[in-house]
Formats: sequence, C-alpha cells, structure tokens
Amino acid sequence: MGEQELVFLAAEIYIIEITCGKCGTGIVFNAAETGPIPDACPACRHQMPGLEKTLSVYRQWYTAINQSSDLFRFRVRTKK
Repeated sequence: MGEQELVFLAAEIYIIEITCGKCGTGIVFNAAETGPIPDACPACRHQMPGLEKTLSVYRQWYTAINQSSDLFRFRVRTKK
C-alpha cells in the first residue's frame, strides 16, 4: 500500500467538531465566526472542562493565521 498526502491551507480549517463523551452529540464550532464559545454539550448539558478555553485559543490562532501575509499549510499523510 502506498501513501498519499493531503494538503490543507490553514485558513480553510475553521470548522471543528467535538463529540460529547457522555451522549455522543457532535458540537460544531466555527472559529471564523464571533459567536459564543460552548462550554457544555447543547444536547445533554454535560460540562466539558477546558473546552471553552481550548476553542478560544483555537479562534485566536485561526484569526492570527488569517491576518498573516504568509501562507500556512498542513500536510497530512494517509494510507491508500
């Protein structure tokens, strides 16, 4: 089996989905938007310690990447 490489521009990686460990609901977070940052699962209200801080830092990183004149890429190797 060979490997292939996927390349993503960092500016394109603005949507993250977090799965609740209690009920399995997917929480979709858009770092490009300036809305509230979740700290709990919207379905079961399970508190996720550190989630709000982690997503806040991700939003800050995403904003900085978009303001840069440099081009950042992620290279992900996958097996065929």
